[in-house]
Amino acid sequence: MSAVALLLGLLVIAHLGSQLVGARAAGYGLASGAEYLVLGVVFGPYVLGVVERSTIASFAPVAAVGTAWLTLIIGVGYGFWGNRRVRFRGLVAGIALSAVSGGASAAAVYFLAPYALPLGEADRRLLAAGVGLVSCEMAQHAVQWVVGRHGAEGPLAELVGEIADCDDLVPLLGLMVSFSAVRGAILPIGVLPVSLQWWTSVLGTLVLGVALGAIAATLLRTEPRASDGWGALLGASLLGIGVAWRLGMSPQTVTFVLGMSLAAFSRHGVELRGMFARTERPVLLPTLVLAGAQVKVDHIAPFVSITALALAVRIVVRLAMAPVFAGLARAPKDIAAPLALGLLPTGALTIAIGLVYAMRFPGPVGDTVLAVATVFTIFGEIVGPASLRRAFVGAGEIAAVPPGVVATNARGARAPEPMP
Repeated sequence: MSAVALLLGLLVIAHLGSQLVGARAAGYGLASGAEYLVLGVVFGPYVLGVVERSTIASFAPVAAVGTAWLTLIIGVGYGFWGNRRVRFRGLVAGIALSAVSGGASAAAVYFLAPYALPLGEADRRLLAAGVGLVSCEMAQHAVQWVVGRHGAEGPLAELVGEIADCDDLVPLLGLMVSFSAVRGAILPIGVLPVSLQWWTSVLGTLVLGVALGAIAATLLRTEPRASDGWGALLGASLLGIGVAWRLGMSPQTVTFVLGMSLAAFSRHGVELRGMFARTERPVLLPTLVLAGAQVKVDHIAPFVSITALALAVRIVVRLAMAPVFAGLARAPKDIAAPLALGLLPTGALTIAIGLVYAMRFPGPVGDTVLAVATVFTIFGEIVGPASLRRAFVGAGEIAAVPPGVVATNARGARAPEPMP
């Protein structure tokens, strides 16, 4: 397939994504969009071979912009569940789950790596860091999907939603550190005239994001509606992505910080969250297809051992922390097991990080991280939503109903349409 044909296919998928927003998406598709990820794997160079790897490599800039836009959306909505701010305990719980899960997975892979792959010390650390980063997230879409379909309503549903919203901070800051620790741009487009220390790059990433967000908010101040300032928003985002790419920083962290800064400084915060949320699906679906087509596994046994270990660590961490979350929500302790499995789904951020790693660190490290992220997403889609529903039923926040009957919440109200 030529690059032009691939581009047209991605545009068609993006158009399809634009139609799957709000009520029109009710009952359609999987919570994580994993079907598009699998579609990319099937049509990629290692299954049907419809798309060659060299063709996919030419779309690296498109993938970089797509993943950075997704993290911009996350940044604009960070700290909000629906239209309300998350509570302090939800913020702490989300960050704690993400940090413990990512740290434990990274440590386990770091000690296993010498027995699985012949890597040097630097690559060993990068692989451990990458697997740790894709082990952090609990996808918001899984919670929204269950809440929308089954009408879950109560303290546990609110807490799980807040956890899913707040856990993105850890992997995005970790991605910033990973990029800053290894100098050079994502693509071989030049070498910096000066050598920067890693902490300088970290500081530059944060300052760039905050500054661009503040500038965009200032430009929007005179606009009666935020939608009148799309030019300023696009300009600030693309400038941040380009500068970060050129300096070897993480464009995804820059846009995440930009989004947080924009939402904090702008008087159009509520409107901005709605605006950016409507752009997520059209960007997410082509990105998932590109990520799936990029998946490559050269050595099955090492990949299986690393993936199984990281997945086991994720499950153990969630089994250990689920009783704490149930206690915070004053839910029965016996829901801990289904709640732990319900916290397993991953989504857009995990795949974005995996795809970024595959582009930034080509070879065994990047390929393994992307493949692990893909397995996590598919496995989480299989076990997560059903387990989360059982946890909500056990907590009395969804009425247990037989198949074919319209789901209601604990007060007997019909389930609302899924959140966009």
